[in-house]
Amino acid sequence: MDIGSGVIYSFQVRLPLDAKPHTLVLGTMASIESLQRGESYGHPHNAFWHIIGRRFGFERATTPYEDQVARLTGQGFALWDVLHSCEREGSLDSNIKNEKPNDIAALLARCTSIRRVCLNGQGAAGFFRKHIMTGEVLQLYEWTLVNDSARKVFGRHVASSSSSTSVAGRRAIELAVLPSTSPAYATLRFEQKLEQWTRDCFSLQ
Repeated sequence: MDIGSGVIYSFQVRLPLDAKPHTLVLGTMASIESLQRGESYGHPHNAFWHIIGRRFGFERATTPYEDQVARLTGQGFALWDVLHSCEREGSLDSNIKNEKPNDIAALLARCTSIRRVCLNGQGAAGFFRKHIMTGEVLQLYEWTLVNDSARKVFGRHVASSSSSTSVAGRRAIELAVLPSTSPAYATLRFEQKLEQWTRDCFSLQ
């Protein structure tokens, strides 16, 4: 398979050892370099592991990948992608077509400890809205949009669900859209991305 142009597949979900995450972090689909390396956010200029390292006290360049994952999941975070498979020329989300989503509904149902979903960038948010935030997932949970980016993407969906459905005891889940950690998203500096991730992703700890 040519991972630069053929059908590509996401990595498996990474969970804490006790399988009781409080936060699910979702990207869109691994980049070409990530797939080649076998590492989520494997591009050396992707800010993701630098942000995680800043938060949990390790250096991206000197810490083995599996140790980085363990530090993240050990703090109660699960890591996955919105998409299970797709076709894509290059690594840009805008080139994705014929996509199929991961079964995030099943993960939310199984891991009842999840209280927040964080979407890494507008691409992940768009596919989450298209494929996941519909029907059962929208109706089963009491969604709270924790930042302006989430309100812009999901405000109408959540408002419509709240006004049309009343389900006693619905599980509350917060939803945040974070600035993309991809090096292709250069609108914000690293410190600005770090600030937003710290505020909207890590505050449940």
